[in-house]
Amino acid sequence: MILEPLGNFIVVEPIEKPKETASGIVIPDSAQKPASLLGTVIAVGPGEYNPTAATVMNERKPISVKVGDKVLIRRQRFEEYEMPDKKIVYLGNEENIWAKVTNA
Repeated sequence: MILEPLGNFIVVEPIEKPKETASGIVIPDSAQKPASLLGTVIAVGPGEYNPTAATVMNERKPISVKVGDKVLIRRQRFEEYEMPDKKIVYLGNEENIWAKVTNA
């Protein structure tokens, strides 16, 4: 299954791994949900239509991230979705990205 987001929506695959205790017990995701999540962008929509009257019809605002970017997202504003292969991804609006993460 391939997700193709619409408008200014993006799909993010989480990078963070589940936490374990010293004895090897995995702490469930529901018990460790911080406000933010680090992930990799795996799909990007085409952007929103530009609402200004002076623009050409069907012109879109560019999205500030691209596939492969590492981002910090606001977890509460993204929907968690389980793919058929059991991989978890997050779907949300571009405006709920807190930051792009670089190795600078």
